[in-house]
Amino acid sequence: MFADASSIGRAPLHVAADPDRYEAWIRARVLDIGASTCAIVTVAHSVVTQIGVPGWTESRIAGLTAAAIFALCPLVRRVTGRVSIAAALFLTTLLVASAFAALRNGGLTAPTTCFVILAPAMAGLLVGWRAAAVAGLAGLGVLGLLATSEMNGLARPSPHSPAELDALRLSALAIAVVTTTVVVTAYVAVLRRSLGALSDANASLAASAQTIRRNAEELDLIFNHAPVHLLFKDDQNTILRGNHTAANGAGVTAEMLNGAKTELIYPTMAAKYFADDLAVLESGVPKIGIIEELAAASGRRGWLRTDKVPYVDPATGKRFLFVAATDITEQRNAELALAESERRFALAAQGSGAGIWDWINVAQDQQFWTPRLYALLGYEPGEIAASASTLISLSHPEDRERTGAALRAHFVDRTPFQQDLRLRHKTLGDRWYRVTGQAIWADNGAADRMIGSIIDIDEGKRAEEALIAHGRALDRSNRALKAFSQAVSHDLRSPLRAFDHLAAWIEEDVDAGRLDAAKSNFAVMRARIKRMTELLEGLRLYALAGGDDENVEALSSRDVVERAFEVLAPAEFQLTIASDLPAITTAVAPLAQVFRNLFDNAIKHHDRGAGVITVGHEDAGAFWAFSVADDGAGVEAADQERIFEMFEVLRRREDQAGAGAGLAIVKKIVEAAGGAVSVTSSAPLARGATFRFLWPKRWPEDNSDGRTELERAANPRAA
Repeated sequence: MFADASSIGRAPLHVAADPDRYEAWIRARVLDIGASTCAIVTVAHSVVTQIGVPGWTESRIAGLTAAAIFALCPLVRRVTGRVSIAAALFLTTLLVASAFAALRNGGLTAPTTCFVILAPAMAGLLVGWRAAAVAGLAGLGVLGLLATSEMNGLARPSPHSPAELDALRLSALAIAVVTTTVVVTAYVAVLRRSLGALSDANASLAASAQTIRRNAEELDLIFNHAPVHLLFKDDQNTILRGNHTAANGAGVTAEMLNGAKTELIYPTMAAKYFADDLAVLESGVPKIGIIEELAAASGRRGWLRTDKVPYVDPATGKRFLFVAATDITEQRNAELALAESERRFALAAQGSGAGIWDWINVAQDQQFWTPRLYALLGYEPGEIAASASTLISLSHPEDRERTGAALRAHFVDRTPFQQDLRLRHKTLGDRWYRVTGQAIWADNGAADRMIGSIIDIDEGKRAEEALIAHGRALDRSNRALKAFSQAVSHDLRSPLRAFDHLAAWIEEDVDAGRLDAAKSNFAVMRARIKRMTELLEGLRLYALAGGDDENVEALSSRDVVERAFEVLAPAEFQLTIASDLPAITTAVAPLAQVFRNLFDNAIKHHDRGAGVITVGHEDAGAFWAFSVADDGAGVEAADQERIFEMFEVLRRREDQAGAGAGLAIVKKIVEAAGGAVSVTSSAPLARGATFRFLWPKRWPEDNSDGRTELERAANPRAA
């Protein structure tokens, strides 16, 4: 009860802002105050009027009952939530209690009749003027009832003396006046404090309204000057509002944009825009990052990245769409230009046959290869890792150090990087490629990226090598021709001079009648003619040696050796074959010529009339190493090199059998086949000489690169 009285204060802002709720709040406070006051007064009055009266009298019980009902009124208000019900209970109790007490204490003259005046006042405060009128009539009815009862003798006479009764009546009247004054004062106080709360609420609302207005201005400023296109649209393709950026992008003013149909601003794109709008509105799910073309009626063109967010008004259920679009025209044009540039680059790279590699981070073993680069190496994309280590593993060991040095020089000294190197093709083996690249240097001067290309130059490289080899071969031929011409000039000029001298001598002998001397000189001339014939034959054989018109067939090298020996060797010489000679596929004529010349050399230069010639062989990889050894006088170390030169002889020509072309022909034939020839001898300490020559196991069918078989055997990877 007292808690309700002490709870008088300012009405909450949310109550004060609503007039109906505010009025109900005031009446509830007045009811609580009035009921509490009446309960206190009733208890006090019962105690005072019953002083000296022992026991529980009707008046005492009635007073306490009325006080209890008064105290329950605030609870009834809280339980029912209605002031009118609690007010009706309060007023009824007030009138009934006043009438009951008056009937028990003298009728109209009873002090409690003074409380009847409280009913209209409380009814007006709690319910309204209509209730006050009803309460007033009810009060008059009570007074009339008391008057009638007093006349009829129904009211009990007052137990108090006239003087006591006057005093009690005055006190009751004072209490009623005080009670009414307290209630009205409380009402006024509550009303005043509530009006203060209402004023504070209005001030707060005004401040809030100002803040809202300022925020709205700021939001409007942000909206209009945001660097993105902002549109607020309905579901009828109408632009309800747009900002200045959107208006400028469309080439119109904001006034023209607001309220316009989309097809008026963007005639060619309106249908597409609206289709996207409806999809978002119907799904209720925002659509983010739409790439769409800007095509305004004003002629403005560009590209937008658009976000569309749906909104439904909860009050009306109408659908709206918020659109935010970023102008990406420059970015889009750059992307299109880049795509076109990449397409042109791809076409250029494809046309050039080059494979492109991109060393994305030099500090890391990570590269990007185009499909063409994989194809150049015989692989499918992804079949091998695109990395620098992969290229190193595929490169020829002889090329790695050179290429690494060139790469370091490019990074440090920024010299151009271009290398011809061999890379191992998946199926074709080592092939020549040209690798070029250009580094991209960071601000600190270090190379952090490198881009380059690879092209297949194998055919051109091998043609170049063949040309170089052909040049070397031509150079060798020129040197041989020069030596040959010098030998021919020397060895043919001498016999011709001798013929001239002998002819003069014979003429003188004939004129002088010295026929014997003439015959002797004529015999010498015939010997010189024979020598000249041998020289010419040697020249012919040397010129034919190493030709490419030989017939290649599979045969036994033993048969070749035995037939060559049978043709040349006299009975005094014996052939010994040290081991089983191999079967071989080769040109028959050159091999037979080599053995014949070696046998002939051993027989002609033997210092005795009989001897033994031994033939053997060894496996020398791509070659068979044949040897022809004799037991003659041998060849001294100083002469072992020059005996293979054309027309070189170790003794005077008059004492020397042959023209000195046999071993030169052997050397030319063997080297033309790709081999080499040498001689070993310990003369004069030991007898005999051994000629050793390398003959290819595989006859060189294709010698277009100009390299000998011996060079191929020494460097097979270069083939």
